[in-house]
Amino acid sequence: MAAAVLAAPFLPAQAPSVPPALPPAARDVREEQRHISDYLTYAASDNVKGLERAGANNLDLATVSGLHAVDQLLQCSKLMDQDPQHVEQIRSWFFDNDVVRTHLRNNFFLFLKPRYDELEEHLDDFAHALKARGYSAVSVTISKLRAWNTANDPEAKRQIENEIDQVVSEVSRSASARAGGGSDASTGLQAGGGADDIGSHSGAMVQGPGAAGFALGNGVTASSGPGGVTLTDPSGRSATVPGAFLNPDGTARLADGRTVDLKNATLDPNGGVRLASGESLGGAGPAESAAVPDAKSRFVGADGGEIVIPADFDWRNGVATGIEKTYVGGRGGRLIRETKVTFRPAPSPGQPNTFVVARENGETRSWAFDVNTVPGSEKKSTGSLGISLQLADRDGATGYTVDGWDIGGPSGPVSVGNSPGNQASATFTASGEYTVQVSGKTDWGSAFVVKKTLPVGVE
Repeated sequence: MAAAVLAAPFLPAQAPSVPPALPPAARDVREEQRHISDYLTYAASDNVKGLERAGANNLDLATVSGLHAVDQLLQCSKLMDQDPQHVEQIRSWFFDNDVVRTHLRNNFFLFLKPRYDELEEHLDDFAHALKARGYSAVSVTISKLRAWNTANDPEAKRQIENEIDQVVSEVSRSASARAGGGSDASTGLQAGGGADDIGSHSGAMVQGPGAAGFALGNGVTASSGPGGVTLTDPSGRSATVPGAFLNPDGTARLADGRTVDLKNATLDPNGGVRLASGESLGGAGPAESAAVPDAKSRFVGADGGEIVIPADFDWRNGVATGIEKTYVGGRGGRLIRETKVTFRPAPSPGQPNTFVVARENGETRSWAFDVNTVPGSEKKSTGSLGISLQLADRDGATGYTVDGWDIGGPSGPVSVGNSPGNQASATFTASGEYTVQVSGKTDWGSAFVVKKTLPVGVE
């Protein structure tokens, strides 16, 4: 009898094994936290710009800035969602793991997260102020951002991201189209009370500076300018209502918040403006325009809010010029923006020693300072670690000088070589967290201080 042949048992094909993901490197998590910081800086900058535009009564463009700030916070939230987990997974070959993780953990919970929360509060206040004036797009979008932060379903998060992106892109596109590619024209976008109201509306918007030629009747025309609304009669004589904004229907919003009808207004011989109702606005005639602010003067914006002109601005012939500085961490801290600004005060009608300030922005530039280790500069030996550090602008700007370097740590100050200068070298003899502080000044005269925590492991 033939021997039985036993068939080999069937074994399913084995799927190729997937190697486990490598733990994140410390440099990758530092880069992640740097991006978080960048998003926070840009969002803060957009919030400041939004406040400036709102102060100039350009509420549609203020809405654009607010929405861009929300979008920056959304990008920030995406990274912050995973950063604490990445910190705990770090394995470093060069520094002590506990020191590195402690530094990055503290940077997240003691610095980045509080910055996010504080900025969200500021942006929320700005959104409520816009909503009170009929523009609720920023408020609605912040609500969506909070929904994203509390959602656990990835699909729900993607849907919210798409909704936020759609609002931001549509508003920006409309602004660009109306400005002919510029950045300071009216978008015509006004948000109503809810999410369904975000979009384009055809309601009349306040005309911006430079709008001209509105016929008021009796041969008088009105135009908007940086100093207010100027009326001109057939003889060529003119008078300006300081701080006023001209509406497309021939009305004007005054510095005190009232709206008056300019149609059929006339010019008084003393340079004032007399309305058809008989009310005189005073105007800025030759006598009034000669008034110059003094130390006791009060400054207000077009909306009646207080305006603070920096003490270091240069006053000449009643006009203040200087550099407006935007810092993170208080005046003299990390500088993120400089703007050349001119303030032109004009006497406020009916308010003694009060001036309505027209603001003119000139050249502006942003800064993204950071302190990093010079590649290849590490020199290790038993009981010490030498490192060269450098201050640089991440966007490559060079219009600044460094005045000095200071490094402090667990055992006190660390001697710094090659200081002042954009680079400095230091030798560390103990492991721990060190604080690096670099002070300097831009070629526009703005002082700054950049601080960074450096984790060091000495073998």
